[in-house]
Amino acid sequence: MRTLVYGSRPDGHAKVVVELAGAEPALELVGLVDDHPENAQRTIRGLRVLGSGSELTQLRGGHDALLLGFGESVGRAEIGERAEAAGFELPVLVHASATVCASAQLAPGVQVLAFTYVGPDARLGSCALVNTGAIVEHDAVLEDGAVIGPRVTVCGRARVGREATIGAGATILPDVQIGARAVVGAGALVREDVPASVRVAGVPAQRLS
Repeated sequence: MRTLVYGSRPDGHAKVVVELAGAEPALELVGLVDDHPENAQRTIRGLRVLGSGSELTQLRGGHDALLLGFGESVGRAEIGERAEAAGFELPVLVHASATVCASAQLAPGVQVLAFTYVGPDARLGSCALVNTGAIVEHDAVLEDGAVIGPRVTVCGRARVGREATIGAGATILPDVQIGARAVVGAGALVREDVPASVRVAGVPAQRLS
């Protein structure tokens, strides 16, 4: 599949995606998509920016698939939905060192990075991102566009809302619900539900805003 990467920061998540996708024989990386005009001529590992997100319908001609190459949660689900509406496939990327249990469900566009664990009956929504060394335990749910930072632990039956962000090294205890677009700070211990769009941090986690 002729594949585009959405995002072009040479020092950001795009580099990780390009490396991971390069190991997939079915994917032929052919270009980048970026919304910032100053990046119009940017190149990463030989891949050039071909257009912006507003041009997805036009870019679909001659291209089959799209990978999200940015690590932020906000916009992941929405861009994935626009890409699918334009006719792009959203490939699932799973690093060879990751463990994903057979009963786990991975929706289109999910990215599971190195040395991660995804447990039995876990459900990962469209374009969710599980970063290096993270654990998503049994029956946990990541809604569309959720981003799980490096070495995060999402315990059994916990739920992380649409486009929420869990910072590096945080722990979400069993049955805890994280609302849509909420942000959990790095290293936090979350024992209670977090409402949508709220920021928490600390041990135990406390509301910041």
